[in-house]
Amino acid sequence: MAAQAQGGSGLYGTEHGHLTERTGHGTEHSHGRMDISEHKRTFDGFIKFWIYLFAVVAAVLIFLAIFVA
Repeated sequence: MAAQAQGGSGLYGTEHGHLTERTGHGTEHSHGRMDISEHKRTFDGFIKFWIYLFAVVAAVLIFLAIFVA
């Protein structure tokens, strides 16, 4: 198995010194070329959600501190 991994004739080939799984699709991975616009949009929404949630919780705590105590 180790001989296959080193020679690149088995399930894994070597690219830049790392073992990579061959998919058989004829496509090669190229670092930095993936479209990540959907990932960025999701992350921005996630951060916005937590900022709004923090603001609402802070407002509720301030309201409780002023009017309930």
